[in-house]
Amino acid sequence: MKRRWYRTDEKENTIDFLEATARFGAGRTKHKWKWIAISIHGALYGFAILAVKGTDPASVVNNNRLIGIHDALRRCERDEFMLQYVGSRRLHMTGSERASIQKLILDLRNGFHHFVPTLWSIEIRSIAKILEDVCRVIKFLSLECGNVRLTPHQRRRVSSALKRIEGI
Repeated sequence: MKRRWYRTDEKENTIDFLEATARFGAGRTKHKWKWIAISIHGALYGFAILAVKGTDPASVVNNNRLIGIHDALRRCERDEFMLQYVGSRRLHMTGSERASIQKLILDLRNGFHHFVPTLWSIEIRSIAKILEDVCRVIKFLSLECGNVRLTPHQRRRVSSALKRIEGI
C-alpha cells in the first residue's frame, strides 16, 4: 500500500488560513461569518509569527511554547524584533486597526471558538470593517515588512486572497 503524507509548514499553513477566508467569503451560507472570523484570525496570527520569527524560531517561543497572538502583534511593533534585514520595517497600527483586531480576537474568534449557549446577533457591516482593518495589517506583515520570505507563487496567492477578501 502506498503511503500518503500531508505536509505543510508555517508559511503554507498561514497562507491556507488566508485563502480559506477568501473561500468562505464567497460562500452563501449564513455560517460563513463564523469561518471567516476563525480563518482570518489564523492568518493574522500566522503572519505575525512569521514576521517576528524571520530566521530565528526562538524569537516566537517563550518557555518552550509559541507566544500568543497579542505578544506576537506587540513584537511586530518593536524595532528589536522587526528590523531584521536591510529594508525591514516594523508595524504601525491605527486606532481603528487595534480596535478591529481586539474585536476579532476577543469577540468573534473567541466567541465562536468557545461558544457559550446563547442567541448571538452580529451586524455584518461590523465584520466587514474588521476584515478591512485586519487585511491591511496582514498585507503589511506578509508582503511589506520585509521579514516574511515568500516564493513568488506564495506572494501571488497572498495578494490574490487579499483581493478576494476585499469584496466580502
